[in-house]
Amino acid sequence: MEFDIYKRLKGANGPFFIVEISSNHNGEMSKAKKMIDMVIKAGADCVKFQSWSKNSLSSKKVYEGREKLAAENQRICMTKEKFKEIKEYCDQKKILLSSSAFSNEEIDMLVNLNMPFLKISSLDLTNIPLIKYAAKTNLPIVMSVGMSNLEDIEKAIETIKNEGNQKAILTHCVSLYPTHDGIVNLRAINILKETFNLPVGFSDHTIGHAAPIAAATLGACIIEKHVLLNDGKSCREQSFALPIVQLASLIDNIKRIPYMMQKKGLVLSDEEIEERHRMRRSIVTNKPLIEGNIIKKEDIDFKRPGTGISPGELKYILGRKLKVNKTQDELIFWNDLH
Repeated sequence: MEFDIYKRLKGANGPFFIVEISSNHNGEMSKAKKMIDMVIKAGADCVKFQSWSKNSLSSKKVYEGREKLAAENQRICMTKEKFKEIKEYCDQKKILLSSSAFSNEEIDMLVNLNMPFLKISSLDLTNIPLIKYAAKTNLPIVMSVGMSNLEDIEKAIETIKNEGNQKAILTHCVSLYPTHDGIVNLRAINILKETFNLPVGFSDHTIGHAAPIAAATLGACIIEKHVLLNDGKSCREQSFALPIVQLASLIDNIKRIPYMMQKKGLVLSDEEIEERHRMRRSIVTNKPLIEGNIIKKEDIDFKRPGTGISPGELKYILGRKLKVNKTQDELIFWNDLH
């Protein structure tokens, strides 16, 4: 299972599509399950949540004078009980489930629930103790690299490898919500591949479809996209998350890309060669000509189909003598000529 999921995460059979629900369920289990059903119908590979609690991300300093934020975080976080229920639901529906983990306890919970891989968020790329603890599980580790420089990324990768875990994958990410087009920097996908010799995906925070489609075209092995239900209720990510009703269209377009990229060089298919015969032009007569006529430029025209002599061969036709009579608008063939 681990080998297979790592192979798939690396992009075997095309980009691995992760749908990030995050906290956009607003703590409502019925809403989370409805979104999972829609993710399955859309054809995604995996549905993902975030395993944080009110206290695993932020200290009491963050909540000073912000009682409303504290209450909201408590309400919408995915507790162990809720996450166990979601895992059972995903198993029943036969969709892979994963999560970002923000503490050792949350990693333990995810391991005990047989997560296929762990996600390390950009905010934790410099949290070396957490990365080390995750690496010890020997599960594939998907790390987003937003807000990081090459030194940060290298240290995180070394931490994973030093624990004997050889299953690291990076995802290019810009930690701005939404990410505007001018700073998406999709060329970083190939820079990361070349620098660290690891598979690289794309964790997207842009609005719409363009960036993930472009990332897939550049060879991103994972595409991660945040979604919302768009049910008229506000949620944390409404400024950039994709309305889930658009998800099927995006996934369909992503899945088409590997087929579009499989040939190398200028290669004509058999179908296009056949179409060439129908679509291209040939040399034809523009008036009746009789046997013995010397062909002049004013005697010919260029029309479909392309089964005769190409217009590009005109210089080899002019001045030649006809062996046969030709009616107007008739193709000329090489065996018609002396």
